[in-house]
Amino acid sequence: MKKQSKLINFLNHFFNRGERTMKALILSTFVVIFAISVSTVFSEDFTLDATGVVSVNQYYDAVWSPDGNYIAVTAAGNPEAEKGQVDVLLVPVDGSKPVNLTGDIDDWCRNQKFTFDSSEVAFTRLFIGDERITGENIEAVNIKTGEHRVVMEDALNPAFSNDGRYLAFIRYYDLTKNGISGSKPKIVLYDLLEKEATDLFKFTYAVPPSIHFSPDNTHIITSITSVDSEILSEQGKRNGIVLIPLDGSDPELIHTNSYHINFPTYSPDGKWIVYTQYEHDLTLKPTRENNWGITSIDIVLYETDTGHSMKLSEYFEVYNSDASFSPDGSQICYTLDFGEDGLIYISDFKPEYYFKAVNVNIMAPEGFAITGNYPNPFNPATTIEFSLPEAGFAHLVIYNIMGQKIRELVSGHLDSGVHNVVWDGRDDSSSFVSTGTYISRLKLGDNVATKQMMLLK
Repeated sequence: MKKQSKLINFLNHFFNRGERTMKALILSTFVVIFAISVSTVFSEDFTLDATGVVSVNQYYDAVWSPDGNYIAVTAAGNPEAEKGQVDVLLVPVDGSKPVNLTGDIDDWCRNQKFTFDSSEVAFTRLFIGDERITGENIEAVNIKTGEHRVVMEDALNPAFSNDGRYLAFIRYYDLTKNGISGSKPKIVLYDLLEKEATDLFKFTYAVPPSIHFSPDNTHIITSITSVDSEILSEQGKRNGIVLIPLDGSDPELIHTNSYHINFPTYSPDGKWIVYTQYEHDLTLKPTRENNWGITSIDIVLYETDTGHSMKLSEYFEVYNSDASFSPDGSQICYTLDFGEDGLIYISDFKPEYYFKAVNVNIMAPEGFAITGNYPNPFNPATTIEFSLPEAGFAHLVIYNIMGQKIRELVSGHLDSGVHNVVWDGRDDSSSFVSTGTYISRLKLGDNVATKQMMLLK
């Protein structure tokens, strides 16, 4: 029993690595799905009888099938089981009985995604050894036949392109002696037709993020931390969303946040990204008793055209997370934990009813700006012009599109007025940089201005 308790503590610690909450044991033996009306909040509800399917205390990672018939969730609970219980549950949207797809697998099964044709649910299988994770595979179960197969060995967190051409996944490239703990993840793109794998992006942060394809299958989005982005670090932001093109061109940091981000997912039309935001009390030492220091969990809606974002917790209940759009974009499903039952919710998606920007840009003083650079595009050098409304200590730094620092051009006291600085196309080590988009970032006190420029060789 002592060994079992140590294992339960380990499993809860693993969830903390992924910024998941593991609350006290809640023996709910049913799944509840509410249809939520935006105007009336709760207009209709119905219960799906899942008695005997799986005993859970939390659902998370809700994903909607491409055909719209199912929602798949990870069901975590029943820690009295020998290795804890983490299964993939298939929940029919029509209210019929859910199915535990991985009930016959002893190991952890999570991070599920549907294949492009909705015929299978792929998931990460984590092999649990003596109080640690010893390996991982991507495996899949056929929804109709129950047939089980291994999709990719030594891989986790699958995602399929909408056309069925590609499988993207996480694989560790810097393994430690203690299993996957402390190892570094990378995103791999696998061409299912050509049977070829390509490394897209390497992280230095150890927690493997979730990955999602864009609706047009041109890129992947995922979360990134300040460890992998100097712009995030300089702005005092903890996390961001990065866009990674499939053609190998430079990744782009498209959104930043002061809190932890997970599970970014596109709407079918590409106009919106929803993600889960975790807020922490940094004065607390994270423990199970204080909910790992997490003070709130929210779904945040990000508008790709304007860059505006808003919390949906003001219109939904608290502790909502891991959202996914219906195939037609008219509804959104998400998981919820009231502290009494793990729940799955469906809501009408009507952003015009609850749109409220949570990120407000403070207006810079008049006269503070990067006027531009000329020539643009340029090769190999360009002149950057900027203006300061007052004298002060100014910084002008060049970054690549991923937010990695390339060259510091100005760091010192400047008078007010217009200034010109030449960038010769070299980095801080005096090496010429490659073709691509670069960002000039001007800082004076609390004011920041940025401008993009293109180097073409």
